[in-house]
Amino acid sequence: MSTEPPPSQDPKRLFLFMVLSLALITGTNFLLSRFGLLPEPEPEPPQDARARQVAQAGEEPGAADEDQDPDADAPAAEDGPEDQAGEVAEADADPADPAEGSGTAPEPEGPSVALADPDRLVLGSIEDQGPGGYHLQVHASQGGASLVRVRSSRHSAEFEGIKPEQRRPMTLVQSVAPGHRPLALQALGEDEEGLLRPVGDLDRRPWQVVVGETPLDDLDEEARAQADPVEVLRDAQGDEVGQRIRFRATLDEPADLPPVEITKTFTLRKGADAVELDLDFRLPGGADEPRDLVYRLDGPSGIPIEGEWYTHTFRNAYFGKGGEGEAPEVWTYSSLDVAKDQDEYVNTERPTAFAGVENQYFATFLKPEAPTKQVAEAVMAVVDADERDLKKADVAVDLISEPVAVEPGPGATHSYALFAGPKTDEALTPYGAEGLAIYRQVGRVPIIGWLFDILWAIVDPIVALISVYAIGPLLAGIYGLTARVSGWFGGTRGSYGVAIILLTVVVRLVLFPLSRKQAASAKKMQELQPQMMELRKKYGSDDPDPQKRQEAQQRVAQETFALYRKHGVNPLGGCLPVFVQIPIFMTLWRVLNVSVSLRQAPFLWIENLAAPDMLVKLPFTLPLLGPYFNLLPLGVIGLFLLQMKLFTPPATSPEQEAQQRIMKFMMVFMMLMFYRVPAGLALYFITSSMWAIGERLLLPKVSPSSPPVGGDDGGNGKGRGPSDPDSGPNGGGPGGGWLSRKLDALMKEAAKANETTYRREDLDRPRRDLDRGAEREGDRDRPGKRKSKPGKRR
Repeated sequence: MSTEPPPSQDPKRLFLFMVLSLALITGTNFLLSRFGLLPEPEPEPPQDARARQVAQAGEEPGAADEDQDPDADAPAAEDGPEDQAGEVAEADADPADPAEGSGTAPEPEGPSVALADPDRLVLGSIEDQGPGGYHLQVHASQGGASLVRVRSSRHSAEFEGIKPEQRRPMTLVQSVAPGHRPLALQALGEDEEGLLRPVGDLDRRPWQVVVGETPLDDLDEEARAQADPVEVLRDAQGDEVGQRIRFRATLDEPADLPPVEITKTFTLRKGADAVELDLDFRLPGGADEPRDLVYRLDGPSGIPIEGEWYTHTFRNAYFGKGGEGEAPEVWTYSSLDVAKDQDEYVNTERPTAFAGVENQYFATFLKPEAPTKQVAEAVMAVVDADERDLKKADVAVDLISEPVAVEPGPGATHSYALFAGPKTDEALTPYGAEGLAIYRQVGRVPIIGWLFDILWAIVDPIVALISVYAIGPLLAGIYGLTARVSGWFGGTRGSYGVAIILLTVVVRLVLFPLSRKQAASAKKMQELQPQMMELRKKYGSDDPDPQKRQEAQQRVAQETFALYRKHGVNPLGGCLPVFVQIPIFMTLWRVLNVSVSLRQAPFLWIENLAAPDMLVKLPFTLPLLGPYFNLLPLGVIGLFLLQMKLFTPPATSPEQEAQQRIMKFMMVFMMLMFYRVPAGLALYFITSSMWAIGERLLLPKVSPSSPPVGGDDGGNGKGRGPSDPDSGPNGGGPGGGWLSRKLDALMKEAAKANETTYRREDLDRPRRDLDRGAEREGDRDRPGKRKSKPGKRR
């Protein structure tokens, strides 16, 4: 009878089958596409490029797109106010930043106004990166008095497609669609059915630029050419502390109500991660009748997707519900849910403290100064979406105001802050949005239905709190230590890669007592394997009767557990360290996925520890793997396989042998799962596995030397060797300091456990020899004599 395992249980054949299948699928598609045998689908433009195309739908046919082609010469614009108004809505092109997209808007409609140079409608700077400099650069537009783009001077855009030394400023807010522009204001009025409908075109028309207190239209041509739209704010010592731009427009609709003059003021201060917005509503001179006004303020949009090819988190929209004097409660929704039904997610029950959009590392939101007086409801808006990939939809949260009572004379003022920055306590605390620093996982796909939802609802908040208040600060503290050591050698910063390795060492040291017991338990299990095989041979049965076979299996299980009890082995003792490490693994994963500090942190060849290591860019994209070759996940799986090979006890039954084959086969799926994990997490697994291997390999070396089988460990000169825990430096007892005595105590405990095991083995060996002799005698066929029953002595 052949002992060769069937093909379905041969790990080599299974692994070879999977590799060949993957190579066949990938190679066939690659070759067919290279030879033109597959229809070439129309390439989907990137999110930013698609947004620019949508936004430019209403422009003149000859409008230039400098962002897409920075080297092309822009066509000459025709004279005339209408053509110039179309240019106002366009973003100022940035040839050095072709991939970020300017989010240009269509040609504004409305009365002709004097146009300022778009390059001069800029607040802040991305060049001033000193501690007291501007954190943001804000590009404004007269079209709708909106924002075209907000960029960060403190953070760089994603490295994908560029080299780390070619850093680009991070664009956090941008106009991506003609119908929705950040901070554009739209007047609303009730129709016959009592529903709010847009009134006028304030969100599309060009607004006047106000220089000082004078509109640009009221200046002559010479003064207009010299006028600077940006007002510099200075402190008492004359130092610059901020900049300001003002826009003004008049709402004349509907004709039966008095007009309202609206002034929008954008203010950016040094060291701030937010743009201040003031809305001033006044009745023109001579008006003596008040008017109530309701408006809709477009929220920020265009926050980029970080790691689009490897991440499972794209954009989330959220409400911060809570009034003055109470901590806001954050309610988060995935962009997929919002794109499916944006009307379902509205906040009208509680005051909106803030509302906006986030990704893993950054957040943008609008925060009203007086939520209960200014905001009636917050509503979701789908800015740009591809029906084929709704999870990547660009969404925003707009605010609808309470009725504004505009009285003759003083008028009314509403103030907001547009935050655009990292999700850190330091940045969010001034705006009362610390809850955003704790990442909230949304848009999950249930695996076990409602049971999984309940378990996740319990585990996820705990993991989030541990990541924010334990693992995150510990990692930051270790990084500070590496920075201090680096400074001794002339360095300017620490290493998060070294910090992760040291964090793993700290975790393993804390778990050392548990992991040591796990290793000792596994070693005892290996030593008991021969006896377990004998039990299976003795009590096992291949009887065709299922009932007898089941009884035999139960007897084997009973004897096996009796053997465990006899030798003090807990078969589940090795599970405790694994369960303890699971929360640490989850919290570290959370820290790596949401920590701005770890974003773009380099280590060795790795450019970003929060992303896969991306060693080599492939000429094609592998299914389920992506366009890069990642080395660290292969190291993780290789160490896992090495641990299995070194420490897995030999199989004592066909069932265990099949389980071990399945575990080796599952490593292929684990490789697929781990292939796109952050490099920092793979570094943690590699360090932890190397520690476990070293800890296990060192265990036999610190154990006492084994007495010979059947011998005596006393009186024969073959007692404990020099590794005896009781022997101190001079052979007399434990010596050294506290740590040395502690290690000696641990070694002594292991020695006692092994000594008990060997002595029990010596006592049981004669009985087992008699049992085997009886079985051999009983198995012989003797003529005229009945066979004795198995296991019965004669």
